[in-house]
Amino acid sequence: LIQNGFARLSNHEFKAEDTRRNLIVEGDIEMKSLVGKEFVFGNTWFRGFEECPPCQVPNKDCKQGFEVGFKQFGGLRAEILNTEVIWIGAELFIKE
Repeated sequence: LIQNGFARLSNHEFKAEDTRRNLIVEGDIEMKSLVGKEFVFGNTWFRGFEECPPCQVPNKDCKQGFEVGFKQFGGLRAEILNTEVIWIGAELFIKE
């Protein structure tokens, strides 16, 4: 998972697929706050288990400057807890 908006903070243009992430979320969601928590997108439940800092692969494969533009928008590794549907525009809800 990764929070969208990282490209706006850099002088580079990046597309969502440049991030190498499976899901992209928008809004003020602190990814690291999801570590150890369960949350749902659409009908699919996840458990966040560790932060995922930017890697060097996109920097090498697509565009220089990726790590700099991506620095404040690290991702999250999460375990999938069930296999259900996720759709574009699905909201993220955190289990309290």
